Amino acid sequence: EAAARAPAVVFFDEIDALAPARDAVDGQVERRVVAQLMALMDGLEPRGRVFVLAATNIPDALDPALRRPGRFEIELALAAPDAAGRREILEIHTRAMPLAPDVDLEAVAERTRGFVGADLAALCREAGLAALRRATGAEGADPGTICVEARDVDAALGVVRPAATRRRAPAIAPARWDDIGGLASARARLTEAVDWRLQHGALLRHYAVALPRGILLAGPPGCGKTLLARAVAHECGLPVFAASGAQLPSKWVGETERAIRDLFQRARQAAPALVLIDDVDAIAARGGAGGDGRSGDRAVLALLGEMDGLAGAAPVLVLATTSRPDLLDPALFAPGRLEEVIRIGPLSRDETLAVLRVHTRALPLDSAVDLEVIADLTAGRPGAELAALCQDAARLALRQVLATGGVPGVVTAGHFRSAIESRPAAGASATTAREAAESALADRGSEGAPG
Repeated sequence: EAAARAPAVVFFDEIDALAPARDAVDGQVERRVVAQLMALMDGLEPRGRVFVLAATNIPDALDPALRRPGRFEIELALAAPDAAGRREILEIHTRAMPLAPDVDLEAVAERTRGFVGADLAALCREAGLAALRRATGAEGADPGTICVEARDVDAALGVVRPAATRRRAPAIAPARWDDIGGLASARARLTEAVDWRLQHGALLRHYAVALPRGILLAGPPGCGKTLLARAVAHECGLPVFAASGAQLPSKWVGETERAIRDLFQRARQAAPALVLIDDVDAIAARGGAGGDGRSGDRAVLALLGEMDGLAGAAPVLVLATTSRPDLLDPALFAPGRLEEVIRIGPLSRDETLAVLRVHTRALPLDSAVDLEVIADLTAGRPGAELAALCQDAARLALRQVLATGGVPGVVTAGHFRSAIESRPAAGASATTAREAAESALADRGSEGAPG
């Protein structure tokens, strides 16, 4: 029919469903369809007036014979648009929208890394709906004065996320740098690796500085590794492809390696992107350390191969965490892989104080509570334990109010003292400073201590 109506274009959308690789299917129907398609394309005159166009988002699923010269000989890879492309797409989808002066499309384009055209269209639509809901909720609103404001765009950004990240949605609770107390050195090194890459590309090229493509956060449990990773993922504005080392392994042969390849493939398609692997020791233990034989070795080889494939390719940063760096395969620390290791040790006294301030800023503290005294008592404890102590103190205050039926009050020093006594630090030794701090806390918390 196309030849009879030439010049014409034959367009196959989602051609991977029509012509999959013949060695990957069991049915004879699919193989005959692929053979018929190839025969028809070979029958077209080289300079004929029928052009065949096809689209797919998984080109590797096509039969290889279709991708040779004479058939689909030209391949156009459409990657996620850059900032300039996103700005142009946003202008197209908002040209019929009444935008408020506080809407900066340039800033929105910078905040939507990894978004493709359909994502940006959905973002504009959601922002318009947010403005409509806000206007219809106000009494006496004039429909002719409705406009999309910056707060509507912010609301839409909280709803719409890149399509590339939806298949394996990152199970990451949002965190900000303000949620992290202490760890200034680790935070500075992460900022250099991420923000410099995004904000100062010209300077990096000028000084020929090659930033690490992989970073490992190593430290004992509860020291803040995952919190740092969550903060980086939230603050950098990059599409995040997250996986837990405990979720990737599979009992089926080859499934673990396929999951690793899929994770990195989607990250490359949405680059610049961030790949976050929590508890990487679960899939990258050195030979024999994981106890699962050849399957563990294959997972390590798959991970190494994907990280080596990032060299010279699309900008993808790999961030991994572990509490057992001694179990990792030594090959992971080679240049081009997890070449930078950020070790997170015990918190200093000042860092402990900073963590306590973060976890008590929402608590109704009594004016007599001295966080510096509590920091002296809890110096050296990991951040997760400090957060639990603050919650224990708040629960004690709540339990006391419920038991007495009184009005809601404050969290006192006595509540903190009881919480600390119920969670003794392992291996803690009494020092002069600690004994003085305990005495000061006992004096300040003599009133209001729970029974």
